[in-house]
Amino acid sequence: MTDDSDTPETKGILFFDVNETLLDTASLKEYAGKRLANRQDLTDVWFTSLLHYSLVETVTGSWHRFGDIAEAVLEMTAERYGISLAESDEPLSAVLASLPAHPDVARGLSALSQQGFTLVALTNSSEGFEGQRCKKPR
Repeated sequence: MTDDSDTPETKGILFFDVNETLLDTASLKEYAGKRLANRQDLTDVWFTSLLHYSLVETVTGSWHRFGDIAEAVLEMTAERYGISLAESDEPLSAVLASLPAHPDVARGLSALSQQGFTLVALTNSSEGFEGQRCKKPR
């Protein structure tokens, strides 16, 4: 048996979706709008569809990289609105991988952790992230 006297009591488990909740997606939506012929008005349509299709992938047991789903949905959105999708030197997956956290995320997660909550992040990221544990916030 292990001695749990050094382990803080857990108040409960909090689950966080990564995109939008923890990460600031403003640069992603700006990128998508530029690719959609500078139609920033279509970025919410694209992002909502992206979340829909990634959820469908999850519940049907299928799996594709989130960046690949994002690119496919971007192409579908362009086709739906009769837009020629602009090429880009930067792949969508690189934009996704570089999204910054919202300014208050580290402080907020740290405070919750210090109060004894177990924190869990949910994401449809690449397979390389599956099963990995995040470092505890300081």
